[in-house]
Amino acid sequence: MKSLRLIFSSALFLLSFVPGIGQISSSQGTAHELDALIEKKRKESGTVGLAAAIIIHKKVVWMKGYGYADLEKKTPFTPHTIINLASISKTFTGVCMMKAIEDKKLSLDEDINTYLPFKVINPYYPTQKITLRNLGTHTSGITDRTPIYDSTYFYGGDHPTPLGEFLKSYFDPQGKFYAKENFLNHKPGSYREYSNIAAALAGYIVEQAVGMPLNEYSKRWIFKPLRMKQTAWFLREIDQFNHSKLYDNQTDTLKLIPWYGEATYPDGGVRSSVADLSKFFIALLGDGSYEGKRILQKTSVETMQRYQFTRKISPSMWT
Repeated sequence: MKSLRLIFSSALFLLSFVPGIGQISSSQGTAHELDALIEKKRKESGTVGLAAAIIIHKKVVWMKGYGYADLEKKTPFTPHTIINLASISKTFTGVCMMKAIEDKKLSLDEDINTYLPFKVINPYYPTQKITLRNLGTHTSGITDRTPIYDSTYFYGGDHPTPLGEFLKSYFDPQGKFYAKENFLNHKPGSYREYSNIAAALAGYIVEQAVGMPLNEYSKRWIFKPLRMKQTAWFLREIDQFNHSKLYDNQTDTLKLIPWYGEATYPDGGVRSSVADLSKFFIALLGDGSYEGKRILQKTSVETMQRYQFTRKISPSMWT
């Protein structure tokens, strides 16, 4: 049985465990074996390029890139190559949420309508409140309705639609994208379904509570303290020369995909490098700090990583 942790259940590691990895810093043989394994898997999967890091006892003991960031130009993929983090971005949204909670600007268990300029009400359960804890554990009853969620991707640059504008159109009964089907027929907290739009809503709630865009709040409380100079939410904020190309290898021929932005950017918009991401992970694997720079209190990190449900009290579905 799976267990839910708070803050969107995102993965917190860069590479699966490999037997003997603990000796990698002192064993060239182990490093060569790891190189061979990763390169073999990269070629078998058709992956153009990747980078990986291993963290042991809150220290990076190994980090390396493989393949190409740009296949045509044969640009090497390195640990400093900027990549789309996709749903790992939700972890950054979660840290921002916990920071706002530390500062008494948000509460995990308050009705989210306390913080919003529009109402979010499940039409199947109109008297039941939805909380940040519900959003953070994918038990809010909000669902990603196709094809509306697909329209949140904009290829060729940052999405021109502001986050709040899209969310209002999705949740306001007078909105362009509103439908009863934007919600599940399940009471908040009783049923789990992964929801990107719910995560985006959590990010927007942080914006409303702290009085600044999530990208700026992240920069102030995460990226700058951790010296994550290759990390940002939007294409316009990063060094595009160092951004990896995107490829689709689902067919026999590699297809180059344009860079993209999302209207719901808090659910998957962070761009970073493995070198930068390692600093963030070390902070979360420890007590909320990295090399003396604190992004969260230890109790907040513990709240993020603590199981939010038990076998006796749990949602009715795990996905």
